[in-house]
Amino acid sequence: MSTGATQADSPAAGAKRHTSAPPLPPAAERGATVISEKAVARVAARAARTALRRQTGGPLARQGLTEPDVFASTHGGRTRLALSLDLPYPADLVGACQRLSSEIADDVSALTGLQVSEVALTIRRLVHVSGPRRRRVQ
Repeated sequence: MSTGATQADSPAAGAKRHTSAPPLPPAAERGATVISEKAVARVAARAARTALRRQTGGPLARQGLTEPDVFASTHGGRTRLALSLDLPYPADLVGACQRLSSEIADDVSALTGLQVSEVALTIRRLVHVSGPRRRRVQ
């Protein structure tokens, strides 16, 4: 019994007739990826937590530090960040802020592709961290 199908009607023959898609225009002409300010703020918050963890040597909660608050403003491939955070004390606050700003800017730039034009840090509170226990000499 013949079905009347020919070799030209088979699926394999159809695959041979498949044409490729037209080439894409150059990247500059295709458009741009837009990253929302909320997404940039979340990336910056994660970068701040990571940088603080590196500086303090452990999880923020264990140090008594709360999560940083972050605001991001983006425009034209650039972003400005404003962070409010806790810092451990005693510490070199100026040095700590400079290292945090630099690490946060580098991480946000690497992860989003945006140029970070400013990182404004506000120290919300200083949290006393106890080092090795000191005893009074008796």
